[in-house]
Amino acid sequence: MKHSIVISSLLFICLSLVIYSIFFMNDSGNNNSKIIDQYIEREEFDFAINYIDSIYDQNPDDISVLIDRAEVYYKINETKVSKDSWERCLEIDPNNVICAEKLVELYCTIGEVNCDLSIDYLLKIDSKNITALNFKAKLEKDLGNIDDAIKLYNKTLEIDSRNINAIEELAILYTNNKNVLAIDYYDKLISLNPTSLAYYNYGFYFQINNDFINAIEKYKLSVSLNRNSPNSYYSMGYCYFSIALSSINNNERRKFFEEALISFNKTISLNGSYLEAYYARALCYVELGDKKSAIEDFKFCLMIEPGYEPAMIGIADVEKNI
Repeated sequence: MKHSIVISSLLFICLSLVIYSIFFMNDSGNNNSKIIDQYIEREEFDFAINYIDSIYDQNPDDISVLIDRAEVYYKINETKVSKDSWERCLEIDPNNVICAEKLVELYCTIGEVNCDLSIDYLLKIDSKNITALNFKAKLEKDLGNIDDAIKLYNKTLEIDSRNINAIEELAILYTNNKNVLAIDYYDKLISLNPTSLAYYNYGFYFQINNDFINAIEKYKLSVSLNRNSPNSYYSMGYCYFSIALSSINNNERRKFFEEALISFNKTISLNGSYLEAYYARALCYVELGDKKSAIEDFKFCLMIEPGYEPAMIGIADVEKNI
């Protein structure tokens, strides 16, 4: 009887150990990632490296370990170790999408010669992979193949209609072509991600199409989200200045030149070396009859960039008319 109890107890303990081992092994990858994330959050990078390396030494061909190790080293800019880990991952599992994606991001971000090949490899594994399609579209754009880039970004949107990168890139590509389709993409982009930059680019579309009123409206929305953007204020000033030049009403002209002056003042307060803002402000002063301030700004342009011809011409014109 006692022997039966002892045997039963031993069997129970063994079974418990087996079950524990199964659960522990299955969850070890998750535990490793959590521990590593905690080290990274606390910026204890040496601890994170020592931890993952100790595991890697025991399990050099474990996919999850290779992925974790690559991520840790990538965060500290040791990209060679990351590259080696992701490449080893694909040697073990040639169809591993995670590792293939990471290599695409690495190669294409640093401009590696393997960028194009890594994209094609990933698309063979997963023909609808968003990462691969977006990077391939960017490559085509950089090569000047705009139509091919547009097709690829649109293919991305067929798979993921809310893909912000593809929407933003299409908006910019259509802006560069002064194509009215840009409006649809900016509207969609802003509905998903209303950033200061999105409004700025939207404003630029209207600006290059000489729709200065709508451009100013978008630039105002841009600065409402980021009041430290000198480019938004400068572009707003440019639009006010352009409206003033085309106006035949003297009061209206003065009003818009003064608005432009306010925008250029704000630009310069945010970036004291903004050459174009000093030059544009000088032109405003000329139009408003403040020749002394105009000459000061033209001279400041020459301090920023000696030999800046527009400023030299501006000084000569003002002094000739004094």
